[in-house]
Amino acid sequence: MLIPNFNGGASASELSKKSKTYEILKQGGVPNAEQVIKQMPTYWGPQAFTAGPMYMGAISVFLFVLGLVVLQGTTKWWIAGISLLALLLGWGKHFMWLSSLFFDYVPLYNKFRVPSMILTILQLTIPLLGFYSLHQIFSDKIEKKRVIKGLKLALGITGGFCLLFALLPSLAGSFTSPADSQFPDWLQQALPEDRQSMLRSDAFRSLLFILAGAATIWAGYMKKIKLSSSITLLGLLIILDMWSVDKRYLNNDHFVTPREFTNNFNLRPVDKEILKDTDIHYRVLDLAVNTFNDSHSSFYHKTIGGYSAAKLQRYQDIIDYHLVPEIQSLANDLQRGQTRADIDSSLQKLSVINMLNTKYIILSANSTPIENTARSGNAWFVENYQLVDTPDEEILSLKAIDPEKTAIIGRDFAQAVAGKNIRFDSTATIQLTSYAPNKLTYKTKASQEQLAVFSEVYYPEGWQAYIDDQPGELFRTDYILRGLSVPAGEHTITLVYNPRSAYQGALISQISSILLILALLGSIIGYIRKNRKCSSDQA
Repeated sequence: MLIPNFNGGASASELSKKSKTYEILKQGGVPNAEQVIKQMPTYWGPQAFTAGPMYMGAISVFLFVLGLVVLQGTTKWWIAGISLLALLLGWGKHFMWLSSLFFDYVPLYNKFRVPSMILTILQLTIPLLGFYSLHQIFSDKIEKKRVIKGLKLALGITGGFCLLFALLPSLAGSFTSPADSQFPDWLQQALPEDRQSMLRSDAFRSLLFILAGAATIWAGYMKKIKLSSSITLLGLLIILDMWSVDKRYLNNDHFVTPREFTNNFNLRPVDKEILKDTDIHYRVLDLAVNTFNDSHSSFYHKTIGGYSAAKLQRYQDIIDYHLVPEIQSLANDLQRGQTRADIDSSLQKLSVINMLNTKYIILSANSTPIENTARSGNAWFVENYQLVDTPDEEILSLKAIDPEKTAIIGRDFAQAVAGKNIRFDSTATIQLTSYAPNKLTYKTKASQEQLAVFSEVYYPEGWQAYIDDQPGELFRTDYILRGLSVPAGEHTITLVYNPRSAYQGALISQISSILLILALLGSIIGYIRKNRKCSSDQA
């Protein structure tokens, strides 16, 4: 928060041409050394990876400490208390008892992707206390002796910390990371030296900003310069401090022109071929890219792969236990057989890929895709179901059954089929008639009550089923899919995504915004009336 490169900055950072790594690269005759040093593993902290430090600004931290020293009353303590709580929670596993307490009992806290996200609170509280204390100082609401003492003490704490690590950077640690073992010996020797140099350089940098900020505040307070000049100069110093660090991680190299962006998603010949299909809903398996870490295919198609930072654990389980092995099996079969009959035989074995309604398999960007004639479709009626006791049994049972004939249901959903008179009708039909991401409509016809399986991921937080506009009970089947008991006869089934929390959140947000606007207007009106009253009293 005080020294940007205390732990090396980002997982991949740019080193200068004066670095030890660049020197060794040039000595070794490595081509494009200038490009190589732009993506070096400089981070050596406790996290698995990071995009950059949670830098709060040297001057902002100095002002925060100044506020802790000179301010009195409850304002200081509630801001400091919230800041301390956010800091401790941001440590995650390094302060586990508190993290566990919040994770288990505080609403919505378990929705955070990583514990360090809560440190964004410090981005508000640190400057809040700092500038509040600055306002109190410049308004002469704090006695002079206390201000001067506070300036010295805050300078000693923050500046002294920076000076200590500038002179003795080895106090920070070994400057090595467990991940370094994967790199060549020469890089393992050069990186610690460069990391130490980065820490020393940024420690001196923060020290200079703190000294400049403290001097500016002192000069303004002691009337050496105009107060307005002091505030302006301090603001410029803070902008310069934050801007120069921010530009390390977000600069011109991170932006592309609209044309360059669009070019990333140019239609490949295989995409053009698939898009000729007028089917309203199907999925694609793209093996021409990194299947589960590439999102380009999703620009034109619904895929069973792709990438998302927030992925359902059950779907990841399906990837690990079924999709990856089935993809490997398909690749092996394709190497051995070349005829369409060989391909069809191989496709029949891909039970999980088929139950995910995978209609096309892309092998190459420039070749015709394989049409999967063995896919299960958008929805189907099963002949029977099998109850299992645990999630492990659910996912493992998929290897032993044909999902088009048998549905696997966990005991936690046994009540959804209990007492149902389900008898398979071989002439029954179920067809998807309209598709939208938040609404799917099906037409069914059967002489007996049927058990329908939908090739859609089961997600109870928002998805509702309606049979002829009457609520139906969705349940989980085949570990990730949706199941529904469908009465005999002809019916219209609608699956609608209507998350109650989203609408409640939107309503709360609207009410909060209105109250905030009213409070702001009230403050402005009150300020105007107060000024008019003061003017009339003076007159």
